[in-house]
Amino acid sequence: MSDEANKPLVDLVGYEWEQAVKTAADHGLQLHQEFTASPKGPGQGTLRVVRQMIRGNEIWCTCAAEEWGDRPC
Repeated sequence: MSDEANKPLVDLVGYEWEQAVKTAADHGLQLHQEFTASPKGPGQGTLRVVRQMIRGNEIWCTCAAEEWGDRPC
């Protein structure tokens, strides 16, 4: 079996950042954080994982704040 088939499947998308850190640690995975934001700025509030990429035993998570401020209609 290849190493790809032996990787633990961990889906952190939608998790609050703190829970993602705990879950990754529980699975022995190293976590990296990147940020994304609206053109108006980074926003405020709870950070959530909106994307992830798994490389070996590392998970790269893109996070965004839940509140992105006023949006035009």
